[in-house]
Amino acid sequence: MFARKNYTEVMGKTLSSLQNVRIEVARILDVDRENFTILCKSEFGEVPEYRIPLASPFLDQVSGSGLRYQPVGGETILVLTTSDGYRYVLGFVPMDEEGSMTCGFPPMDSGDYFILNRGGAYLKMFSGGILQIGATPVCGTIYIPIRNLVHTIGENIIIDSLAGSLEFQVDRPEDSSEGHSPTSMQIKVKEFSDDENEMVRLKLGGSQGDNAFSLTIKDSGNGEVIKSTIALTKTGDLKVSLTRDYSITIKGKSTTSVTGDISVDSKGSISEKAQGNFNISGANVNVTANAIAKISAQNTDIASTKVKISNSAAFPVVRLSPDLIALFAAVTAITGIAPAGHFNPTVTV
Repeated sequence: MFARKNYTEVMGKTLSSLQNVRIEVARILDVDRENFTILCKSEFGEVPEYRIPLASPFLDQVSGSGLRYQPVGGETILVLTTSDGYRYVLGFVPMDEEGSMTCGFPPMDSGDYFILNRGGAYLKMFSGGILQIGATPVCGTIYIPIRNLVHTIGENIIIDSLAGSLEFQVDRPEDSSEGHSPTSMQIKVKEFSDDENEMVRLKLGGSQGDNAFSLTIKDSGNGEVIKSTIALTKTGDLKVSLTRDYSITIKGKSTTSVTGDISVDSKGSISEKAQGNFNISGANVNVTANAIAKISAQNTDIASTKVKISNSAAFPVVRLSPDLIALFAAVTAITGIAPAGHFNPTVTV
């Protein structure tokens, strides 16, 4: 059987070599940030004590994990002298400020845990389960257990990923001619995770000139060749620029209502086809052909009170003379087919 050994035997110490534990109030004079030790002066001693480390609730020297705090000069501390003569900073003492020991902390309820630093950063764990992490009142995130809500507050927010980024940006008032702070939201998406830049860029907001919405698509994430752009301006204009094909497929109805003019210009051919009726109407309808104008139909019906054929026509003109009318009357008498519905007697040549 192995004999049980106590702490002093394991550490090579004897009871006679140990001393009483002592706790003193001291003040930090300087901090060795490289070695995580301090220089302090005890209220009982005239000579400052050097290289005193801070005790921690947890430290793992192998992995370098745990909880550490780097103090600053002037703080009041409790220095512990252990039974084997080692000295550690046991804790920090709040100073009485007209009866208050808050040390600048905000009000807390029972069960709350707050960690605050001198720069304003904070970690607050409330007894109700709410967690708040931030740097300023308008730069932080609140985690609320009810409905698993995550609420992030910030003037500027950037979320980076290997796939791209999401950014909310607020410009400075001095960057605006109107003295306001223009804002924007920008989404960038890469084609591949190892690309240097994005392939798709979506931007919304007021910090892009006249545009309120813009979508830019490039050829790849490693180039700057823009293939397509879509922009909506603050005044309501829609601007689309494509370097390739454009197609729309609609299974239902399509209705377009325009209060102004419509202009279509094509350097190639234009083709329109309808399986049903194809209707064109207007105050005046002009059709101009630089070469040949051709109309093909099984039946052609021209309904007009007056038809004018230009004198520049390259074919003989047939006048509706009295002799021609008499000829039509004779043909009608013989065949029984009346041409009156197919000819307009007011044709002007």
